[in-house]
Amino acid sequence: MNDELLIREAVAEEANQAVDSSAVLAVLRSGRRPQRRRTGMLVAVAGFAVAAAVVAVVVPLSASRDATPAPPAATTLPAPVAEQNILLVGMDDHALADTVLLVRRGVDGSFRAISLPRDTWVTVPYRGNTKLSKAYIIGGNTSVDPQKFEPERAKALVDTVTAVTGVKIDHFALVTMSGFSKLASDIGGVEVCLKAAAKDDFANINLPAGRQTLTGDDILGFLRQRHGLPNGDLDRITRQQAFLRALIAKLATSRNFVKLADAVKADVRVDPAWDIVQFANELVAGVPVTAATIPYKGEDQRGTSGEVGFTVDPAEVSQFAAKFLAGNAQPPAAPGSAQAGGSPGDVPCVN
Repeated sequence: MNDELLIREAVAEEANQAVDSSAVLAVLRSGRRPQRRRTGMLVAVAGFAVAAAVVAVVVPLSASRDATPAPPAATTLPAPVAEQNILLVGMDDHALADTVLLVRRGVDGSFRAISLPRDTWVTVPYRGNTKLSKAYIIGGNTSVDPQKFEPERAKALVDTVTAVTGVKIDHFALVTMSGFSKLASDIGGVEVCLKAAAKDDFANINLPAGRQTLTGDDILGFLRQRHGLPNGDLDRITRQQAFLRALIAKLATSRNFVKLADAVKADVRVDPAWDIVQFANELVAGVPVTAATIPYKGEDQRGTSGEVGFTVDPAEVSQFAAKFLAGNAQPPAAPGSAQAGGSPGDVPCVN
């Protein structure tokens, strides 16, 4: 079981509760336009724009709870939907891409996701060679405050990922990390489990080993840390997955979805062409979601500062992406940390 299945289980449970769907939709739609404010830290969502979609998904299900019951799930086939490739991106407070996730929603409603480490060496169109983390900030109109959403920068990042993976991207979404912190704190925090104590001044984290409930700055530290971890950025990706599992499980017990939607609306950016409400309406409970990380050849140092990054072969990555997104390749096991799985109440321990 994985994050997306947990989303659907949480949604299915919440669909049996009373929710004012029109009010939630109104709040979500009011947050679609870019805000002229500092957006803080951004984190990509494992799955599909949880801050927007998790709340939006509940709306159509809740709104239709009094409709004629559908046949039993075992005999109900999902209606075909349009295949979509979605880029989920996040930046830190220096406008550097923190996490990049390429997701394909298949015609059967299933999802397959590919993570691209932020330290991957890439070529940004018209800008040259750099790390993937810098593709957003150096692309587009560099005279615009990097803390403000800038469509041309987003396009540069989209084009960069397409160049690496060979995948045409239909839509993109950005979600602020501070938005996740606020959301998690509003619902009483989320439970995680650490294999060992975590202390890192860079991420401002000092947590004991074992199971614990995180709120506020502790959430940000848990999601940001990569120094001092056995597998660095790869362990951080696994932490993010564990956090999202816990967040979705906790959201299943929440009832004030208008408040939750209002809490995250300013922290979500999607491209103007993406109808997130229609997208949520097309989600199907119980469909499979599979995740993987792009293949890379190793690490090397480049530039005058001797930065270390992941070296990839775009042809190899494109071949892998084509097979994996088409369902013809299985993902490798993630190193170091526990794999996502189990029921919503499970708390896997991570590095």
